[in-house]
Amino acid sequence: MDPDWTRVPEGHPDKCETQGCLILRMKGSRFCAAHGGNKGAEAAAKESLKNYRLGKWKFQKQVAEKAGSSELKSLTEEIAILRQIIQEHLMACEDETDLILKSGPISDLITKVNTLVMNCNNIDKSLGNLIDKEKVVLFAKVVVDIITPHIPKEKLDELNLKIQESIRLL
Repeated sequence: MDPDWTRVPEGHPDKCETQGCLILRMKGSRFCAAHGGNKGAEAAAKESLKNYRLGKWKFQKQVAEKAGSSELKSLTEEIAILRQIIQEHLMACEDETDLILKSGPISDLITKVNTLVMNCNNIDKSLGNLIDKEKVVLFAKVVVDIITPHIPKEKLDELNLKIQESIRLL
């Protein structure tokens, strides 16, 4: 965005907020280009591009719900977008014939979701965001060892069975 160096009168509502400056402030900022208005304008432009401008479509809220975490290296938003597109394709099918006709693009989207999920998983592994089943079992053992002195034997056996069942379901 090119700066506008237009001078304005002292009381003008769009005047740069730097004391004594009589230059028009930049759009999206409180200051002119000479006083850092370009940084504010750039930040506003970046913010407006955030999340692929999902506000344009009716499913922005659904995508946000499906996206979960919005960490910088996460692909969850992209996965959520593809899943939402798949859902929209399926919802647009009125009968089996429509489904068959749209099966190519739907299949392609499913393949893309699979690829993104695998990539997301690899990123999570590299960042240490995932734990394997062995670590879960070890953690459960540590917890049981901590609470053992404080729980009656019959309750402890019941608790141990529930923990084992929960781990088996992982």
